[in-house]
Amino acid sequence: MFKKLLNQILIALKAIPNLCAVLFKQLLKLLFASIFYALSLAFLLLGISIIGAHIYMFLKTGDWGLVASPDLPFTILLEAQWIGAWKIYSWLPASLIFIASSIGIVFLYLKLKRLLQTMFSPSPLNQSSEHVA
Repeated sequence: MFKKLLNQILIALKAIPNLCAVLFKQLLKLLFASIFYALSLAFLLLGISIIGAHIYMFLKTGDWGLVASPDLPFTILLEAQWIGAWKIYSWLPASLIFIASSIGIVFLYLKLKRLLQTMFSPSPLNQSSEHVA
């Protein structure tokens, strides 16, 4: 009975490195997903807060002052680099841009996840290979 227990303990000790490797791999997947989802959530909440600020200012003053994306401080760099798209970008509301970018980030994450799974998944054995005589 003691020998059986000792064998089970040894088997468990041998499995610890594999368990740590699997847990580390799961942690990396969770970290990768959480970064994308946090970024997407931040953009979504930013877009919704801009809409809320517009509604609050409309109820307070009675004037609907739409904040377009050129009113935001980071768009000066975009104006210098994206000349062609700037005409469309300059009249779009900032809230729509942030909400659309949050949806785009979710789709980008799903695309990257699928791409990485196909790149790093073990490929099935090629069954059409010729047998050596």
